[in-house]
Amino acid sequence: MKVSPEDYMEFFIYSSEYKMLFLDHHSTLCEERMLREARASGRALEPGWGTRALRRFCVIRDLKGFQLSHSMSPRMG
Repeated sequence: MKVSPEDYMEFFIYSSEYKMLFLDHHSTLCEERMLREARASGRALEPGWGTRALRRFCVIRDLKGFQLSHSMSPRMG
């Protein structure tokens, strides 16, 4: 089955969106846990506490010379 460039891009965008939603949900759960633990211990949260609850998804890509026709070609090997 041949995958069209449009299908490839649609899948890439869909999978990136899914990862973002997963990380957002995980960050929310982590934040709720940190708040619950702070309330239970009676300690105030220190400045910047929220940055420890964030989960990140970074994509670094060098697109110089990238073309869909190249990425869709069969692998040599």
